[in-house]
Amino acid sequence: MKTTLTIAAVCCLGMLCCHPAGPEGGNHRGFTRPEAADTLDAPLQKSIYVSAVDAADSLRYVCMFRDFEEILRLPAGPGSEISPDTDLHHICEGNLYTEYVSLTETVIKKNGKDFLRYEGREILRGLLAAGEDLYTLGQNRSGEGFALRRNGKILFSSETGRVWGDLLDVTTAPTGALYRDGALLTFCYYTTGGDGSERKWNVVQDGSRAEVAVPSGVTEIYDLKMIGGQLCMVVRKGFTSAPVLLVDDEEYDLHDAALQVGKDFRLACIGNDVAFYGTLYNPRKMEYQTGLWRRDGLEQTFSGKNNLVFEEDGYLAGIGFDGEGQVTLSSPWAGRMKLEGVFRYPTCRQGCFEDGRFLFAGTPRESGASPMVWNDGVTTAMAPGLILTGISLDY
Repeated sequence: MKTTLTIAAVCCLGMLCCHPAGPEGGNHRGFTRPEAADTLDAPLQKSIYVSAVDAADSLRYVCMFRDFEEILRLPAGPGSEISPDTDLHHICEGNLYTEYVSLTETVIKKNGKDFLRYEGREILRGLLAAGEDLYTLGQNRSGEGFALRRNGKILFSSETGRVWGDLLDVTTAPTGALYRDGALLTFCYYTTGGDGSERKWNVVQDGSRAEVAVPSGVTEIYDLKMIGGQLCMVVRKGFTSAPVLLVDDEEYDLHDAALQVGKDFRLACIGNDVAFYGTLYNPRKMEYQTGLWRRDGLEQTFSGKNNLVFEEDGYLAGIGFDGEGQVTLSSPWAGRMKLEGVFRYPTCRQGCFEDGRFLFAGTPRESGASPMVWNDGVTTAMAPGLILTGISLDY
């Protein structure tokens, strides 16, 4: 069965800031904030967790804040087995996990205390906590081979292959390449031929591997996941860059002559439906559009290029970053806006879109300037000297 999806309209976001990036607009289809529960049984609002590296003096510390109060400060660097590198610590369920490699082993600490230590030099691609258990998916630092572990014990491993995704993958944050499809612990990996040109894809669920049969005509795979027990892919076929959604044996195309250039498409699960989102370039208007498309033809698109796109329940939020350090945020509630100042390049961990809340943790390039957290239009300054590395919501 083959269904064609088309972009029928552009849904422009309202611009509510001191530096609007486009025309004014009200609420549009798909961009109305859900009403908050107003009962005694309503869940408590989650706290804001921020991780940072404190580089204010010659020493280095890895820190974590809860609702802007410091709750953890760990010495980092030689002798500590904690790396000050900004991508080697991770917030997970209100805890801070750090990863470190010596010449022979990998060390993972939880809130500064030894948690796992095993032979081999790995970099984490997935991290998933489940009660007292911690599942890790580590890629060999040599580049080939990986291991899935539970509390350090190997559940599945391969001497060849590369994990698809990592802990900087916005589509699977905060658990990275490791996720659950229903109750099944899932990840994907690929191997390449001798010349590196052909990829063979595999899906692993609860330690069982299945090879993926890629349909003929596919020239590039943008994303691949198991969603609801179905094998889902966003691909390019032939020489066109228009994305094609594949769900098991069904194919859904998005074709529009005016929208010919696309990249960075990612899969999303919205209720019981499969969708994908990403950025398209309109050569007629010479502008970028970020959008989400469903199998049934419903779509949301808004103008502007976003380096990072976040999705929750069919709503989109985005972070745009230009070469000069200007950050533009696209919120489904507050609109599209440019932030004052010049910032370091953000990673997906510096954005969070959860429970209808969109947050961004930004660190200015200017020495001595205060980093900030943007929370749906409300800005909170943090101490100078901090390099903000991650933000999340949890209890």
